[in-house]
Amino acid sequence: MATPPWRQALACLLPALLAGLGSSGAVQAQSIATGSRHGLALQPDGSVLAWGDNRQAQLGQGSTIYADTPREIALPVKARKVQASATGALLLDAQGDVWSWGTNRKGQLGDGTHADRAEPKLIFRGAIEIVNGGDTAPSFLIDSEGQPWWWGPLPTGGDAASPQRAAQLPARLVRLKHEANTTVALDEQGIVWSWGRGAACSDSTGVSAPVAMRGLPRITEFSQTVWTPLSYQPEHSRWNPPPASLVYAKDVDGNMWQWGTAMRGYPPDSGNPPMVVCPAARIAMDGSQFGVSIYAPYPALEQMGVRFLRAGYLGGSNITTGLAENGDLWQWRNPTSENPDGTAVTVNRIATGVADFSAFLPDPRLAAQAQGVLFITSEGRLYGTGLNTSLHLGPFDGAQGSSSSPQPLRLPGKAVSVHARTTGSFALLEDGRVYGWGAAAGAASPTSNINWRTFRQVPTLIALGAPVVKLAVSETTVFGVDAQGQLWSAYGRGNGEFASRTFKPALVSRSTGMPLVRDVATAVQGFAAMVGVDGSVWTIGSPVAVQQPAGQEGFS
Repeated sequence: MATPPWRQALACLLPALLAGLGSSGAVQAQSIATGSRHGLALQPDGSVLAWGDNRQAQLGQGSTIYADTPREIALPVKARKVQASATGALLLDAQGDVWSWGTNRKGQLGDGTHADRAEPKLIFRGAIEIVNGGDTAPSFLIDSEGQPWWWGPLPTGGDAASPQRAAQLPARLVRLKHEANTTVALDEQGIVWSWGRGAACSDSTGVSAPVAMRGLPRITEFSQTVWTPLSYQPEHSRWNPPPASLVYAKDVDGNMWQWGTAMRGYPPDSGNPPMVVCPAARIAMDGSQFGVSIYAPYPALEQMGVRFLRAGYLGGSNITTGLAENGDLWQWRNPTSENPDGTAVTVNRIATGVADFSAFLPDPRLAAQAQGVLFITSEGRLYGTGLNTSLHLGPFDGAQGSSSSPQPLRLPGKAVSVHARTTGSFALLEDGRVYGWGAAAGAASPTSNINWRTFRQVPTLIALGAPVVKLAVSETTVFGVDAQGQLWSAYGRGNGEFASRTFKPALVSRSTGMPLVRDVATAVQGFAAMVGVDGSVWTIGSPVAVQQPAGQEGFS
């Protein structure tokens, strides 16, 4: 399958933006680590460069002076791995020693103090792995015996200013991840271990000793999703779920597994009890990527050897749509109270040779019974199927209305991505133009102050001011990233008194210091999150208006 033009453009853009690592162009970074406003580059020879904000001594230069060009950190060792937090850094050297520098108010540096430090200092000897927890979570290392140590802000309360044992395991760990109250790790035999409050398949919600999930093929990749009580609502304890976690893993043969507990409703007694999977169960796709696809595997798909790239499950629906590695697009009805074991589900292959898709609910009143799908073939052609109550499908070639089989939609060029929402749909073309149809396209039009309810029955050009290589849409707003990394938007309708407001396409201001953008995603209304080319994360918008971008501390 050919690489989409927008990916080619980003591939060219990123190296150019990182070219500041050396004016001569001779610097070849082996890996890049970014904090809130600074960057670190590990070079093949084991040296480390640092640049950017230095107010918290995060550059390790012995000062707090800003560096507009990369400068080498004075290290008496060769680095093997370096990780940045918002305002600090951890480094693992070639001999297995751990070094740190930067902010230290919560013991993040593990040097026995709570004082910031502007130069690297050795804090531990004999490690094989490091995990930088930053300002809000503990940092970890795995020692040469395969045992975990932690320091900094601990989930058990308080801070640990020096590394201390996090757990005792009868195994040698090689990798580790931590979230909220729970830690999950992989040992050298390919077995996954979990411990902490709400650890997957532990005996209680208290502090659990390490629990191993045995009996599975050798695990190569793993992740977890954690649920924790809402600390800001202690008076509503029945609305707060107990600590729980769900682990996802991939075995050596590429099969996906899950185990643990998933919260499915608030409060827990609302009719959606927690889903408990113990022991581990094999699943049809990677729930850690798809978020809500946490259902049992379907024999019909497994027996056919179907492996999925991604899937879409819409809240309020019991239908999932998935795109397989070979380009087949599948849709199936998920298990219900009538068939909880998943043995009586309906599975349908919608199309073959699919490059991208987007599912939508054509009518909320029929959410459990119907789900529409728009998809793009590898040749860039757009097709749709399902109900057409909001003109998601536009006028088909030769027919209007709903269709139970895929029908072509006319676009003035090859499409590379499609985005369906409750009230309409959008498509990004190969040449960077954006087209929309349905109510959403009317909302994004400059004439929406006249009557935003004027549905666009045919794909209509959404002028963003420049061709874009990345598109993201919410119910009311369209965002696009151009080839230079600039962010454009076309604002749709608001609610109530905002329904008649005009929102014209505009270039999003970078006056607050937001860097050029490499990716954008949207949530409800006009809210969006952006990833800068330096790895920083920014947010923009509110339910009724778009605001200045705000930088988010603590991302790395």
